[in-house]
Amino acid sequence: MKSIEDKFELLSLRLKIEFFLFPLIVLFLISYSLYDKEVVKEEKRVKKVDLNSLKMKDDFVKILKEIESFSNKNHIKLQSIKKEDKNIKITLFSDIEKRLKFLVFLETFNAFSKIESLEFLNEGLTVQVSFNRFYKKSLNDLRNFVEKKKKKVLFKLYAIVGENVFINSGWFKKGETVDSYKIVDIKRKEVILQKEKEKIKLKLHKDE
Repeated sequence: MKSIEDKFELLSLRLKIEFFLFPLIVLFLISYSLYDKEVVKEEKRVKKVDLNSLKMKDDFVKILKEIESFSNKNHIKLQSIKKEDKNIKITLFSDIEKRLKFLVFLETFNAFSKIESLEFLNEGLTVQVSFNRFYKKSLNDLRNFVEKKKKKVLFKLYAIVGENVFINSGWFKKGETVDSYKIVDIKRKEVILQKEKEKIKLKLHKDE
């Protein structure tokens, strides 16, 4: 034993330090390896969550009641509201600001609500909102959503002369676009604009 102690005393300071640090380093590496494996396992568990498989807990009776309550509180006249599978179709009448407020309410109702189609009348709105699956939503998406809807209610139809229509400040023909919305139909007293699934029905504007 004394011989071992003598040999240890003869070792350089550097070797003594390495001698003491080596087991500590080994322990650290073992601990880190175990921790890293646990982190990887946890990440795998998180990745396995399929957002599309999430189911909405709210029942449609509750949703319909909340929509009616919101409409009454904001003095929005509901003409009809009906459930179609996992969709709700609503027709209502109100001014521009209240219609926009209603659309924001529907779009942000919960993590499953998404407006699939809408059609503007002069004072009315028909909208279909689905609750089919989970949707990721952000504040920027909501701002863009509101700005797009504001554009839609600012179209004014002033005249229809044959196949020509005067919208806002210019003349257009069927098939032409107004602010990225295509004129798909011209009737005697109304014009239909469409962009993808969304339609806007314009009736002749009456000056107050």
